[in-house]
Amino acid sequence: MKEAKETVIGFWNGWVVEPIVGILNTVRGSPDDSPMVVSKEGLHSDMDSLERMVISLASEKLNYTAEQLEDLSIAVRQGDLTPVLRIYEQDIKSPLSSVVRGSLVRSLLIQIQKTKVDVDLALTGIDRLLQSQQLTFAFVGVAPSLAILYVFGGWFRSTLLGVSGKGRFGGLGRRESTLIAMRRIERLLNNPGAGMSSQPFRIPETPGSDSDAESPRMTPPPLTQGLLLLSVTHLRSYAMECLPARSNLQQAFLEDVEDLEDPSGKLRREDQLRVIDRMWRNYGRLLGWDGDAIGYETGS
Repeated sequence: MKEAKETVIGFWNGWVVEPIVGILNTVRGSPDDSPMVVSKEGLHSDMDSLERMVISLASEKLNYTAEQLEDLSIAVRQGDLTPVLRIYEQDIKSPLSSVVRGSLVRSLLIQIQKTKVDVDLALTGIDRLLQSQQLTFAFVGVAPSLAILYVFGGWFRSTLLGVSGKGRFGGLGRRESTLIAMRRIERLLNNPGAGMSSQPFRIPETPGSDSDAESPRMTPPPLTQGLLLLSVTHLRSYAMECLPARSNLQQAFLEDVEDLEDPSGKLRREDQLRVIDRMWRNYGRLLGWDGDAIGYETGS
């Protein structure tokens, strides 16, 4: 029991709370606050060092004026090292003397510094890409934990809260609306023409039928049929949403609802009234249709 408790606490803290706190910090914070592979200060320092190295070499070997050095500085910022490469091309023609004079070594060092700056720029691009997708990664990390909590919450609600407490079987409001739907169905079946000025249509008796043993079958008016359909649909929706999923209670309730729907058309009005009576007997006290659980006494 202790290990199970520690497992639940560890899951809650490590896989739910901490990722959500990280998401909130990401939303509240700025991109500059997040850790980066290469800092902006380091990139600027490497770029300034490269610029100084190129300007020093150009002023000594090429005798550039102040205006030319300013243009060269802008070109270095844009990644153009053409003057240095020209000096390097001249030095490799006589590498030994260039090594002695020192210009070849300086050209190589400048190119190494340029490679370092290029690597820093590439890493900065990766940093920006990671920052733009940081929220996406955070939500992807917490999604499995939230899915597990959602499934467990649904099971807990349907298994435990669905059979006890004030919120059982959809709560007071849903159970009361189902009670009203049941009463409406029974009233319409007892008086198909209730509220209608037109009389129900009588289906002629089939040859050989026993008119004394059975009452003639009647088709209720269209409005009555529509009200019956709405009420039965309400019962089916209640069973699917509020009764414990895949339970015997839900299956039995849906079977009775299907009898009320009567898709085959074989059940007579008297048979459907017996189905209603069966539902009152079987589910009345369980679903709180007996009056006390709903909050008032129902009339007979």
